[in-house]
Amino acid sequence: MGCSISSSPEGIARYSEEGDPTDALHKVDQKLHHLRRVEAGYRKSIARARQTMKEDTADPVAAEKKFKKLQGKYERRIEKLQPKIKLLTQRREQLKHRGAAKG
Repeated sequence: MGCSISSSPEGIARYSEEGDPTDALHKVDQKLHHLRRVEAGYRKSIARARQTMKEDTADPVAAEKKFKKLQGKYERRIEKLQPKIKLLTQRREQLKHRGAAKG
């Protein structure tokens, strides 16, 4: 059938042991794909800010200050995402092995 989902303190969906493991695996894959795209977007924002800093020759000190501020902002967001990605990756491996054992 399906799987029941409950949220955990880490902000990661927990999938119950009942239900089809391929459904749970698919949901975990979707969530991982989304989180990795968000992380890549943050990294791209840092790269864009760095490029803008290099191009801003009017006031290099102010440009670097602005870059450092944006870099810190996006790096904090990345740091918040990484534990979630790690947990979901581990969960995905568990589901893959559980599905392989049944099938």
